[in-house]
Amino acid sequence: MFSTTSTPSRGRRIALLSLLGLLTALFLLVSVTKIYPAEFMATNMGELHYGRPSVLIIGLLEFAAAICLWLPRYRTLALSVLLLIMAGSAGSHWGFGHPVGEVLPSFIVAGLLFLALWLDRGRGLWDFVFKRND
Repeated sequence: MFSTTSTPSRGRRIALLSLLGLLTALFLLVSVTKIYPAEFMATNMGELHYGRPSVLIIGLLEFAAAICLWLPRYRTLALSVLLLIMAGSAGSHWGFGHPVGEVLPSFIVAGLLFLALWLDRGRGLWDFVFKRND
């Protein structure tokens, strides 16, 4: 009853590929500014009390996950890792007392990541919740 459809529709596939392209570009750009610290990123992350090693690890995770978005076998893991990073980003900005305008981008990107998860996995994303003994 609660299983994934065998073949996604053409529109769903196009939407997923478009969204993956957008997310890949976004996370490759952001990760590079963390790996090779741009001045604005170093200032922002320093303000949030993240040291250079933490920023480097986050940047490398984002870079690896952005590449893995195009490997179907690792896509769910990559999207989940990026979703956790965005949750941490929102929490860090919110906890530091930044205004909603600085927290909102993290929530928007998290929403896009969740949408990509849903487009990729469909109802199968929730199979672990609705497991039944039929």
